[in-house]
Amino acid sequence: MAIAVATNLKDMIELISSRTLLKDFIESHIPNSGIKWEKLDKDKSIRATQTHEYLLKLKADRTDEENHLVGALSVIAVLNQDAGNLPYMRKQLQFLPNLNTAFEFYPFQCPNAHTVANVAAWINMKSQTDAAAKDIWEELVGVAQTQQQKNNQWRIFDITPPKKKQTEYLAGIAEFQRDFKAFEEKKGTSDDFDSEVFPSTLDRCIRYIINTTKPLREVKMREKDASGKARWRTGKDNHQTGFIIDHYFLRDYIAISKVVSADEKEIAELFLRDVLGAEIIEQERKVYDLLQFASPESKTFLRLPAKMEKQGEHIWISGMEFAVSDDTQTPFPRLKIKGCQFSETDDIHAFLEKLLHYDLHIVDVLKITITLQLRKRQFITDKWMLATKEQGFNEYVFTLSPTSFSSNPKLINIKDNFDFKFIKDHRKDWHLEGETPNERAKRKATTENNA
Repeated sequence: MAIAVATNLKDMIELISSRTLLKDFIESHIPNSGIKWEKLDKDKSIRATQTHEYLLKLKADRTDEENHLVGALSVIAVLNQDAGNLPYMRKQLQFLPNLNTAFEFYPFQCPNAHTVANVAAWINMKSQTDAAAKDIWEELVGVAQTQQQKNNQWRIFDITPPKKKQTEYLAGIAEFQRDFKAFEEKKGTSDDFDSEVFPSTLDRCIRYIINTTKPLREVKMREKDASGKARWRTGKDNHQTGFIIDHYFLRDYIAISKVVSADEKEIAELFLRDVLGAEIIEQERKVYDLLQFASPESKTFLRLPAKMEKQGEHIWISGMEFAVSDDTQTPFPRLKIKGCQFSETDDIHAFLEKLLHYDLHIVDVLKITITLQLRKRQFITDKWMLATKEQGFNEYVFTLSPTSFSSNPKLINIKDNFDFKFIKDHRKDWHLEGETPNERAKRKATTENNA
């Protein structure tokens, strides 16, 4: 069963319900942190608030260590969304008897110790010193990223290449916090709005966890009195909320989780301007000229560099649906021809010549399927090197209709960074980019004027 993801740091810390584990987990990232563990409250919510306050104090002095810690907490929060991740993690541990024994004898010392968050935190803690645990953790990072992309509460924006240098990002974060505060207070929902930004580096992105104060209003709050008894009181809500922005720096897009207090696009624009020096690329509806793929002309643009073709890499038209007609006064009824599938060795244009009689011609291409096979690669010493032949190919399928482009898998989900960049850089060369209706109208007008 899926549950809401924690998007602020205090709530992420609170997911780790074991006091012992919280100490070992944080100290594995920030050794000799100086946190007074013995003085932290027994209540996990209060303990999380206290720990969060300590981390704020450490932020300036132990930045890199804290960034790694925050990155791990954010992955744990995403994994915690799905209870199905618990049996998966337990199974991975059971394959490794020594690691599993260490897990079974770990002194969690809390009720319901084996939660998704606790087990994930334990694996991450062990991954700092144990190679087998590190392998499991790296798999869990991939699981979390895939899970996050399926979560419909995230919005994704293509962006222009950032103009700000890495050395400017801290000043940019401070600028974003000031502008975000002014943005919120101008709306009148809060007269004391603030935010705290925690950057961290994940596998394919820089993650920014943004903690914010909720708009202040009178609410019922649960707290403990001096005797330790829980009670309710009415007062100003000072609990934090938050959201996450992931910057996929090799791919020029950002993903932003649901923002409670504002529209995600407005906040994304503020963040991009201040932190990255970038802008959102507005996506317009595109139209696609498919007739060009039905002629031998397509062989001139639908190809790979010669070196890649020698390596066995291919791009080809693997499917087509089209309608045919003739030019007689009694028109041949338009006939739709579907289900034409082609391998990389087939000559689709020779097939079309045989299929069509001298008085028949294609009047409409309904759908084109294009398949791309790329050798798997590894990034070694700053270069992309071909993997072994046994590791095979990555295959990507693109489908075009006159008004839409789709891919399987979606381009944004392609894990291989070389493949993603190669496809992105060559989409226009392969005529998969399409045109906006205005671009097509202008091109048509220019052609007619020059005729």
